[in-house]
Amino acid sequence: MFVFFIPEILKLSFFTRALRLSITMVAMLGFYLPLFASNRGATAGLIGAAVSTTVWYVLGNPFGIDNMYIAAVTPLLVMAIERLVMGQAPAAPQAAQPNAFAERTST
Repeated sequence: MFVFFIPEILKLSFFTRALRLSITMVAMLGFYLPLFASNRGATAGLIGAAVSTTVWYVLGNPFGIDNMYIAAVTPLLVMAIERLVMGQAPAAPQAAQPNAFAERTST
């Protein structure tokens, strides 16, 4: 009922829905494609999505493309570019063999 008197609240709720979608996209990409699971890429994706979605919203959804689509695609693109530019994450050090300690201490 409150929305009928202040229509800007409804617009704002759709905008915040788009920002929540970008957070979801980063989380889903990190869970299901661990190849892209880097802190730097996730942070850059979220910042890029926030900026691009805000600009798209302020411009009034140019070309009839809703800001939800921009919020969904931007983190994916930013994280993919970060992955290509920065390369693969350094390999994790291998765990020591379970009997390696026994082999070194036995004479």
